[in-house]
Parts: sequence; C-alpha cells; structure tokens
Amino acid sequence: MIGIGILHFLKKEDAYQLIKKMQENTLTGGFHFLICMSSEENSNDKIHFYPNKEVLSKLYSGWEIVHNTPCLSKKHGETMHQHKVIILLAKKI
Repeated sequence: MIGIGILHFLKKEDAYQLIKKMQENTLTGGFHFLICMSSEENSNDKIHFYPNKEVLSKLYSGWEIVHNTPCLSKKHGETMHQHKVIILLAKKI
C-alpha cells in the first residue's frame, strides 16, 4: 500500500480506520509506504490526521518498522515552500 500526502485530509478517526482497514487487507510480507504531514507541520489542527513518529510506531506495532523518519520535504511550488513530513515503511510480519 502506498499513501503519499493524503492522510492529513482526513479526520483523525477516519485516518485511523483507513489505516486499520489497509492493515487488515495486507498479506503477511506486504509493505505499507506512507509519507504523512507531521504534527510539527500543523500542531494547532486537532481535527485532522497529523501524526508524529511515535503515533505511527504505535499504529504499526506488530509490524516490522523498516523506516520511520521525520524530515523536510523538497522545496516546491511557486512560493518554494517545504513541509515537515514523516516517511514510514513497514512490513507486515
């Protein structure tokens, strides 16, 4: 499963449900690759899904966490801006 820059559009509860559904529909040995906007990106938004590294680790407990790193996105757009993101790669075991 690949999810890049989409989960922050969802309410937290909806994002949790979607991740759970994705996990249930992933075979053992399958991977999830997510790039999520970090809670550092928008810490004032209490409605939408802006996790931190620890939240993603908890959501993927029982999975092998191959990569779970906060970082800055590349500069992009007309105004050349960046986002604080978390890159997660997890393998279902």
